[in-house]
Amino acid sequence: MIRTLVRLGRRWSDPRSEFRVRAARILRAEAGYPEGMTDMILGRFFGKLTASALRELQSKLRRHPVLGRSGDWAAVLPGNVPDPLLLSVVWAVAAGKKICLKMSTRQRCFGEWVARSLKCEFGDLCEGLEWTASQNVFYRRAKTAGAVFAYGSDATIREVRRSAGPRTGFIGFGHALSAGVVFRGQTVGSGLARTARLAATEMWLYDQKGCLSPQFFLVEGEAGRFAEALAGELHALDASLGRVRRTQEESVRRRIGLARLDAMTLGRRPRLARIGTGTGPSAAVYVLKSGVFPCPVGHQVALAASFQNLRQIKRLLAPHQSYLHCIGIAGTPRERAQVRHTFAVTQTPRLCPLGRMQTPPTGPGNIEMGDSPKNPL
Repeated sequence: MIRTLVRLGRRWSDPRSEFRVRAARILRAEAGYPEGMTDMILGRFFGKLTASALRELQSKLRRHPVLGRSGDWAAVLPGNVPDPLLLSVVWAVAAGKKICLKMSTRQRCFGEWVARSLKCEFGDLCEGLEWTASQNVFYRRAKTAGAVFAYGSDATIREVRRSAGPRTGFIGFGHALSAGVVFRGQTVGSGLARTARLAATEMWLYDQKGCLSPQFFLVEGEAGRFAEALAGELHALDASLGRVRRTQEESVRRRIGLARLDAMTLGRRPRLARIGTGTGPSAAVYVLKSGVFPCPVGHQVALAASFQNLRQIKRLLAPHQSYLHCIGIAGTPRERAQVRHTFAVTQTPRLCPLGRMQTPPTGPGNIEMGDSPKNPL
């Protein structure tokens, strides 16, 4: 199976393959992703399917307290990002498990195209995979499954948990938040443009729909220069790789979410100032200042707040601690170690360098840096 998965990775890493061409069209229609974004997302995913990475994945799955149990699997997939669907297939095949995949109606065409492509090109991968859009079929499978995992809102996760059998292991991947921390040394001279480019790519990928997409940045010193550079880099990505299609309803929801995020971070009513790159439909970044500006349709948005010391980082992140999923850090190894130390006695989010937030490990787990001698913090 390792050999088959590696072959899948090689075949579907090619952006000219039939699978990739059709997948780009479908994700454009279902998620609004431009072709450049789809190429980056799928290229990164399939590029990780190496023999060594898959052997490590098998080992992690065997030792996992829930996924390592005997019995089949069942999974509820999200409708906003494609990776969980692909990951579920890879996990099940690597672990030798049968799995029932409940596809979201918002990503049903993509799921059906993956299933059809697997059957045509890698028939041996399909033996243990069952794809369904029926809630009743999924619940029947969940009753007898050894493990169930679900992506979605708190209400979805509660409902799926209730549907699982009394002895079924359960993992819920709820809505989460990610952030970036930028130290002063990374915004000096040419470092400002380089750091802003990394941060912009993290925001632009998946159109901030995934839990690994940063929604706010903590910047040592003055946040305004970084925010201006970030807005410029987001505009450049839109111009060169394509702009995400977004409905007005989505943009309004994002603006409301941003205001709530600001209020939670500072413990006050939201006061935001917009830094943009012109009057067109470019990206917008908000700095915590005076004044409130609306979020125009089609804009990606983030908060940028200043910090002066590590205690302020902890204070600004504290309101989000329970659902903080990932922190991307632009800094020296010593500065990254200091950030991790601030979370040593609390629930620890995944920590990684800025630029690697959207390329998490293939296997289950939360901490990418610091828990492996091969990749020390």
